[in-house]
Amino acid sequence: MSAASVSFTPRGLREFLQCDPKLQGILLWLASQWPPIEMVVGSIYRNLEEEAAVGGVSGIHTAGPPYRAIDVHVSNLPGDHQIAADAAGALVNSKYAYDPMRPAKVVAYTKNHGTGPHIHLQVHAGTGWKV
Repeated sequence: MSAASVSFTPRGLREFLQCDPKLQGILLWLASQWPPIEMVVGSIYRNLEEEAAVGGVSGIHTAGPPYRAIDVHVSNLPGDHQIAADAAGALVNSKYAYDPMRPAKVVAYTKNHGTGPHIHLQVHAGTGWKV
């Protein structure tokens, strides 16, 4: 299975090209696991005004380049959107560790936050494949 396409806004594509290579790889790996429907990429970088407007608190979307976070929309997936986000997030988190020194942190955060169900992908210098 793989996404029919990965959709970026022009701004999002420019920002994706400036993402941490680990984050780029994780997004592309997730696209290869995505149902055969469009994968829609949301926020990568946000200025402080944009961050405040969506209720961002971690600040990870305001850091960079290289950018370390990408949001993926799930609103176009069939069924319950939170269940879809959680399933995709569990798949990512079964393969990738955010930081081996902080095992409670995850690469794919899916708890309902911000503007509604979505997958928040994030990386750290220690992010890598789980062994």
